[in-house]
Parts: sequence; C-alpha cells; structure tokens
Amino acid sequence: MVLTERWSARDEDGWFVRQVAGALACAGDVHVVTTEGAVPRRHTDSVFTVHELARPAGAGERLRNGLLVEAFAAQGQGVPGSIATSLAARASSHWDGADRAVAAIAPDLVVVAGPGGAAGLQVVGGAAGDAPVTLVPLLHDGAPVDPGRYGAGPVLDRVASVVTATPGERDTARLLPIDQGTCIDVGVPLRADPNARREPNTYIGSDDYVLVLAGVTSDAADLRADLARLVRLAFPGRPVGIVATNAFEVWHHGRSTVGWAIERSGDLLRLMAWAAVVVDLRPGPLVARRAIESLLHGTPVVVPEQSAARQHAAAGGGLWFATPQELLSCLDALEDPGVRAALGDQGNEAATRHYGSPEAFVERVLGAVGWGT
Repeated sequence: MVLTERWSARDEDGWFVRQVAGALACAGDVHVVTTEGAVPRRHTDSVFTVHELARPAGAGERLRNGLLVEAFAAQGQGVPGSIATSLAARASSHWDGADRAVAAIAPDLVVVAGPGGAAGLQVVGGAAGDAPVTLVPLLHDGAPVDPGRYGAGPVLDRVASVVTATPGERDTARLLPIDQGTCIDVGVPLRADPNARREPNTYIGSDDYVLVLAGVTSDAADLRADLARLVRLAFPGRPVGIVATNAFEVWHHGRSTVGWAIERSGDLLRLMAWAAVVVDLRPGPLVARRAIESLLHGTPVVVPEQSAARQHAAAGGGLWFATPQELLSCLDALEDPGVRAALGDQGNEAATRHYGSPEAFVERVLGAVGWGT
C-alpha cells in the first residue's frame, strides 16, 4: 500500500512515486491511498487500485508550509513546537477516513511518500497493523532536512527502509534520525530511446548546436531567461536552440526563428540526443531527469551548481556553474570536440550503469523493501 498526497502529480515527485509503485506491482497487488479527488471513491488506475479521500491540500498550503520550513532552516533551526503542531494537525486533517480504507486493505507493506504520506501514517496508526514501513522521502536538492516534517518519532521509528532516487538524495536522507544502513538508492527507470538518433530535428538544422532548457517563458524577467540570452549572444556562430515553456527559439548568426513550444517528450529527447551540449537551467529538483536523459544519449550537460543535476555532471558527464561567467567558461571548454566526446562517453557510461535499466530498478526496489529473491 502507498500513502501519498499527490498520486496524479506530473512533477518529478509524482513520477518517482509511480515508478516505485510500479516496481512493487511486479510482485503483488498495490493499493494507493491519496488525499486527492473531488469525491471519495475507489477506482482502478492501470495496475493500481486507488482510494481517493477527496481532502487534498491546496497549492497555497503546500507553498506556505515549505516557506516556513525553509525560513526556520535558514536560521539553523527546525520549525518551533507550537507551529509544528499546528502544521501537523492541518496535514493530518487531509487524511480523515484513511484508517477505514487501510483497515480494509490490510497491507503487508506500507510505503510512505514524502511528508504528506508521513502525516497519513500518523492518522492511520494501528489500522496498518504491524506492516513494515518504507519511506520515500522525496528530498529535493538543497532543501532543509526537518525530521518533524516526517512525523519524527511516531513515523521514523517505524521505518524499516528508505528508498531514494539518486545518490545525492540518499546522502541527504541519512541526516534523518534513522539507521543509515536502511537508506537505499534505487535510481530511476530510464533508458536511451533508439528512435531519438534516427533523424535530426531539421528545424534547428544542425547536430552541432547548443540546446538550452530555459524552464521559463521566452520573455520572462528571470535569471534563467537572462542566462539563456547570454548563451545565445556568446556563441553567434553556433546554432543555439532555446526551449522555453511557451516557444522553441533558434538563433544562428544573430537571426532568430521562433516556433511552437516543445510539448512531446519524444521531440525533446530528439533535440537532446543530437545536441553538442545541453544546458539545463532549471533541472528537476528530485531527479534532474532531463540531465540523465541527455547523458543516456551521450550528450554532455552544463547545469547549475546548486541543483540535483550537479551529481550527474560530477559523475563524469558534464560541468556546472555558479555564475554567468562560469557558465560561459563551461561552454567555452566544451567547444573542444575531444572534451565533448570524453564527457559524453563518461556520462553515458555512468548514466547507463545506474539509471539505464528498468529491470535493475525493479530488482533494487523489491530488494529495498525485503521482497527480493
């Protein structure tokens, strides 16, 4: 059984939780209990049985809670007791009725996804019986580690294993008051798409371009947008493709061509696979999936120093920057074809070994929860 606030989320957190649940489904029936939904109901979602409690937390509430945790962490402390109690009470209220659903399921294993799932486990309590608990903490790069967000003793004392998506998240999870040996990095199930290298994207017209993943609109007043423009201006002779959220803009010899936004994942994979370099200015906070996918296709990456993607670059697949000047220095170094080839090969080998086998991912997940053979 999986306890998660946001089962249908399409961000990296939601995607990773579904991958873990999918791996468990290879060995048994998986029930998902979530606070989502418009009305309480039970329904089937692919191979999963989903129990919706219809008591979701709003985006504003999640943002407020995160800002509070970050504010106190910046002062070197956890959330004070009175505020933590108030936040916990509010979080628990979203799980009203979960105990009845869990009692009917009678799970052999409870997977707790993120702080929201931990609040659910506190409400469920004895309804889960003596089932072992696996924590999927969903710790973002650079985010503060506050045991109180995971229910502290009442939840963490029950945790038999902790499943993380990357080595960086595993190391961060070990800051929680749990047995460090229970923290297991299972990776993520990705592999290179053989179709991505069959035909280049003729819109950009070359296979020696720099691809910038801006993560903002093309006209945003934002540092990431400024950095994307900086890359374009610094390399006037090399094609630069800028993937904004609202458009795909190609610059070459000072001239711009603006096309539709890149919406299909296959189109983005093709652009990354044929690029000379991928600059991801806004990597995913949990996995930095686009950096991994670039490396699986042999394309080196340049990423922010303070991001989950740095660990993938540091494994041999690219470079990282902390300032605009460092970004330009990284790209200047990657103008050398030999450097690009070396980083591309190293990154591909590391990404393939750790992330490139869905079958190995399933085995790691089942082993982590004690279901391995």
